[in-house]
Amino acid sequence: MRLVNKTGGGEVLADVKTAGTVWRKTRGLLGRRGMGDGEGLVIPRCRCVHTFFMKFSIGLIFVDDDNTVVSVRREVKPWRIAVERDAHGVIECRAGSPALERVKPGDRLELVDT
Repeated sequence: MRLVNKTGGGEVLADVKTAGTVWRKTRGLLGRRGMGDGEGLVIPRCRCVHTFFMKFSIGLIFVDDDNTVVSVRREVKPWRIAVERDAHGVIECRAGSPALERVKPGDRLELVDT
């Protein structure tokens, strides 16, 4: 799937997976050595992310229940916790990814089948 910005236009991430099960949500990106610029992981019904045991920093795009961006965290280092009280989901990507510059609070995002 692709993640697109319906407000600002254009593609945010080209290769997005969804963590739809409890196991996949819990595991997240653990065990990976990194991510490409266009890769992302959507975690629905989530407002708190940890980076315990991670080998790399990640960027986070928190969204509300309407997929409107609530906040953007450009770099969350390993062994940290990020919480966004008003979020209903989060998109994880590589820290410093161009995707983090393509969105801002208030933008509406959409997942599109490829």
